[in-house]
Amino acid sequence: MFKTWPCIFCGSLSDTKDYICSRCDPMKDKRILTVEDIQRLEKEQENEKKAKRKKILIVEEDRPFALAMTLLFGKNNYEAVISPGGYDGVSAVYREKPALLVLAAVMSKMPGYDFLRHLDEQGFPTNKLPMIVTSSRADMEGMFDPWNINAFLVKPVQPNELLAHVQAVLGKDA
Repeated sequence: MFKTWPCIFCGSLSDTKDYICSRCDPMKDKRILTVEDIQRLEKEQENEKKAKRKKILIVEEDRPFALAMTLLFGKNNYEAVISPGGYDGVSAVYREKPALLVLAAVMSKMPGYDFLRHLDEQGFPTNKLPMIVTSSRADMEGMFDPWNINAFLVKPVQPNELLAHVQAVLGKDA
């Protein structure tokens, strides 16, 4: 059951909170939006904008580095989601359906190459997911040869370099 209010002019019941029925409303054709209408429209616009943003999943144990990437991506109109490690990251790939994966090569419980191997074993099409791998060790790049990674970046990674690789994969018009 919906709520009704009495019209302040004629007393008939109205389903609008402004207490004026449609018969007595002189502005019915030129209705001014209520605060609720404006808030609802703003939320819809925000959701539409968010839906258009490309999602990047960051699988990284180094929390400050992951947060820095999130800020960088957010400022450039990408949506970033952080997963703190390999096991969480596996479920996050399925849950978040990212457009790009930024993966740490060195993680304590599940290194990046084991993470990708685990996804392969589950039947996930890793060859269709664009990936950027970050590592503090340059000698690990060869361990990712079985997968078609888009970039292997050695830490410390410069923000402009990381962003350039992201934009090369996802496009600048995010």
